[in-house]
Amino acid sequence: IDKNISIVGSSATLKVSNNKLYFFADDGIHGYELWKSDGTEIGTSLVKDIVPGSASAFSYHNTTNPYSHAPILATLNGLLYFPAYNPANYNNTLDSSNNVSYLWKTDGTEQGTTLVNPNAKSIQTPLYLTTVQDKLLFFSDGTMLSTPAKSQFWYSDGSESGTQPLNEICANNCQNSGWLAFASKPIYIFKNKAYIFSNSPTVSYYNLWVYDPTDNSVKSLVTLPTNNPINKAALNINVLLQGAYDASTGLMRDDLRQQAYLPIESPYFTQTQVTDELNPALLARSDDTAPVDWVLIELRDKTDK
Repeated sequence: IDKNISIVGSSATLKVSNNKLYFFADDGIHGYELWKSDGTEIGTSLVKDIVPGSASAFSYHNTTNPYSHAPILATLNGLLYFPAYNPANYNNTLDSSNNVSYLWKTDGTEQGTTLVNPNAKSIQTPLYLTTVQDKLLFFSDGTMLSTPAKSQFWYSDGSESGTQPLNEICANNCQNSGWLAFASKPIYIFKNKAYIFSNSPTVSYYNLWVYDPTDNSVKSLVTLPTNNPINKAALNINVLLQGAYDASTGLMRDDLRQQAYLPIESPYFTQTQVTDELNPALLARSDDTAPVDWVLIELRDKTDK
């Protein structure tokens, strides 16, 4: 697509909905806003200038590293969901300086791009947008502002009244640093249910919860003390990727890094917020310690085929 726009993020921050590809980009006029494309130049256009003018619509853009923390998109019942500023609050210094965003949805048209819950100050900075059956799950990081916001997990059917907190999970306030230390992806989908890692109401414990979208029920499956040895694992792995191995040099091929195609963020992402990032300084290396690609290592029980 020959379009004079700058796209933020990586493949992890692209999403297809109703045969259109959605992403955040800046055309030099509107700031970073939501765009869509049918794969052609003429079919690539701005969805809506959410924050009018040159200001950007979303909270995670880092001007020194445009690949860092781009919004994660999710689909539900034919609509696209994403975090962005509320333009009514954009001039509020507290909102814009603290990167506070809100939950939006769109059908791909300007008129059909709206806030899910415009009156809810308690839903701030939605993270880890994840679809499970007919519900959208996300984590609201209410630490950006004070009351009435709290850091909680929420579910939504896409309507204002159908967007509710999962009060059973750390109802008083999730300790962000606590559960994130245990699970960089706190929401996992398995057999049409969502499994959620969070800290217990007593901060010295982690819980694994299961959410059933059919009746919005939540129950605790297991509680683990924070000093449990299974909380952390350290791996020191050396691997050779057969397809990228150069037998003449005995090293991996370095084309991706040399041509600036190696992404800063991990491309291995499905439904939750990307957290793994490459130190940009490593890209400047030219010896045999230079990074050549991302590799996903999955640990499984030996009985799990």
